[in-house]
Amino acid sequence: TDSLTGYMVGDHGTILKYDQNPMAIRNAPAVPPAGPELLANYPNPFNPETEFGIRIAEFGLVDVAIYDLMGRKVETLLSRNMAPGDYRLRWNGNDARGNPAASGVYIYRLRQGSTVLARKMMLMR
Repeated sequence: TDSLTGYMVGDHGTILKYDQNPMAIRNAPAVPPAGPELLANYPNPFNPETEFGIRIAEFGLVDVAIYDLMGRKVETLLSRNMAPGDYRLRWNGNDARGNPAASGVYIYRLRQGSTVLARKMMLMR
């Protein structure tokens, strides 16, 4: 042994080797998400606008829309083919006609292929 190595005897005859030699730690390669991700909005509650992130794992048609709690579509934020990547979307609190939406809880929903993800947010006028 050298001055960087030591041994200890533990319970039931266990022998532990202590080695102080430096070793390199490699970063694991980033694992791409298996499917799309819908991130939390900020701020929440919000007035007059909020933003949130989406993460797209593979190229394809992506739809992101806002719904009220009755299931009625309030606004479409995105409906197009998207390349893989991270994106930020913003909702200004208005409906599709440009009118201010009422205070309340809304659902923002992402759909890509057979995957549908949804989260809640609260607009406080």
